Amino acid sequence: MRVIAGILILIMYYKNAFWSAFMPINSNGAFDNHMGSYNVSRVLTPDNQVDVEAYKTYGPPYYAVANLFVTGANFVYYTFSIVYVFVKYRGALKKAFVGIVVNTIKRRSIYTGFEDGHTRMMRRYKEVPEWWVSNCQAATSLGLGPLKLTKQVRNRIFLWVRHIHCRRHCLANPDSLVVDPRRRCSWRAADHPLGHH
Repeated sequence: MRVIAGILILIMYYKNAFWSAFMPINSNGAFDNHMGSYNVSRVLTPDNQVDVEAYKTYGPPYYAVANLFVTGANFVYYTFSIVYVFVKYRGALKKAFVGIVVNTIKRRSIYTGFEDGHTRMMRRYKEVPEWWVSNCQAATSLGLGPLKLTKQVRNRIFLWVRHIHCRRHCLANPDSLVVDPRRRCSWRAADHPLGHH
């Protein structure tokens, strides 16, 4: 697959797709129409809003063809992996989500009904109740949610951390099932550092 991607990138580069022949074949930088580094401050007003007239004068940013290809391929791959996991493993996902709700209501172990290797290994350790984890997550979300809306919060690093954490769960877990479906423990182990410590 990588060989095919490399061939397609070379074809796009030498056919000058997206004006790619004027830039390096592979770079993660943005370029202006003279192949210089794109200066974003030239298209912004002093209050960091886009100045449309300056943008029309300076022009749009241009990207290397390999960067465009890889970014597009990542969008396709992650969209595919999420759909694939929900279609192929819908039974297991339904069992897991129903189990979370039922175990939270009845305050049972999260391992109820599972006898796989990961479950046997984790039963050796003291378990944090599912209702406790759910309440902590809800309290954190409800506590941080209003802060996102206030203008007094200037340092928003914790919001980025929360955003990245959500993306990890949405993208990394389905990805581990697509990459290696034979090792189901890789999917279950993905929550190990967060859910069991």
